[in-house]
Amino acid sequence: FHPFEQAGMEYESVLKEIGGFGRVQKAIFLALSFTSFKAVLDLELMVLTLHESKFRCAQQNSSDYVAQNYSEHCSNIKIDDTNFTLINETCTKFDYQHGDVISKSMVEEYNLVCDRKHYATGMMSVFFLGCALGMLFGTLGDKIGRKKILIVCGVTDLITTILPAFMPTAETQIFARFLKGFPAAVYYQGLLIMEEMTEEKHRAVLGNLYWLFWCVGYMFSGVVVYIFKEWDKIQLFSTVFCLNYIVIFIVVPESPRWLVLKGRVEEAVDVLKRIAKWNGIKWEHKVSKVKALDVEEEPTGNILDLVTYPEMRMKSIVIFSNLAMFAMCYFGLSTDTTFITTNIVLNVLLNGAVEIPSSFIGWLGSDRYGRKYTTVIITVLSGFCLIAVPIVPTGGVYNIVKAVVAMVGELFRC
Repeated sequence: FHPFEQAGMEYESVLKEIGGFGRVQKAIFLALSFTSFKAVLDLELMVLTLHESKFRCAQQNSSDYVAQNYSEHCSNIKIDDTNFTLINETCTKFDYQHGDVISKSMVEEYNLVCDRKHYATGMMSVFFLGCALGMLFGTLGDKIGRKKILIVCGVTDLITTILPAFMPTAETQIFARFLKGFPAAVYYQGLLIMEEMTEEKHRAVLGNLYWLFWCVGYMFSGVVVYIFKEWDKIQLFSTVFCLNYIVIFIVVPESPRWLVLKGRVEEAVDVLKRIAKWNGIKWEHKVSKVKALDVEEEPTGNILDLVTYPEMRMKSIVIFSNLAMFAMCYFGLSTDTTFITTNIVLNVLLNGAVEIPSSFIGWLGSDRYGRKYTTVIITVLSGFCLIAVPIVPTGGVYNIVKAVVAMVGELFRC
């Protein structure tokens, strides 16, 4: 007698029988968590390689023009010796001051300064637009399967990681960045699969540990930029991390919960049997006797229910506005390369490092005091610090105070 052979067997008890969170789930967790590492790496490498160095007009190299220091010059003074007049000319070419970090940025490659500065902003905007559309595509996982979404996003991620390095113009680079945002659904889909094949008591911890790889990727982006220095080499190097999709393709099975919901019970049994075997558990059953599992059904409500009833409408407005605010603050700060310090590499290292304890603070606070009060307290603390940063004076000891306040704000922004 095996309890799984009874109709109505609870799915959670089956997960416990096959290991709960055994070695195979741990391997799957590592492979899927690495998708968040790659996702934030893509974002921060783009941000860093769009960092604007000081520049001046290339015309100043001629004796006919007034010499300039490196600043943000969009025009130069031409000396007309014939009429003894000074003519203000718009810069057509630029010289860039190369720092110790990046020797060739996308700003320099496409001259994204002065009247072309909006192209850099456009790249960031269309990237996030691609992310939004990718998230919508990820919802198809309920229809076609979680793993298929992972595979499609993985292949797309590989192609769109290589593509930007070969774009000849700023316009084509903007299009490439739009495509680059599309695979964003992969890391949320990975978290969903992980939670659907792990025992319930482990999910809260895994949900927080999953994002530690995001923090590590955040910090590692600075290391990559420091080593490779040129934006196209940096971009091509990041394709190395797409190798993780091969591991995902081999190791990660389809979600057994999704298979059961779709009536594909025999396939679900095969997946669960393999997981049990890899966990070193002897799990015998007879497929012919398996009728169904007692799995919580997918929600059947209408999306309009969120705004139809007064109380639900108010809650929806509050939650949606908070999410919008959190997204603007989080990604706004993530795209600011000098929020904590003017050293762009040190800035991302500190940003990523500070986010590591924030995951544990959120988890422990929610567990002890509930999600509502934890969210309110953390949001108020973070907002206070982020508002205070531009108010703190600069220079001397104030620079240290500003950095500390900024890091505290970063600590609670998650």
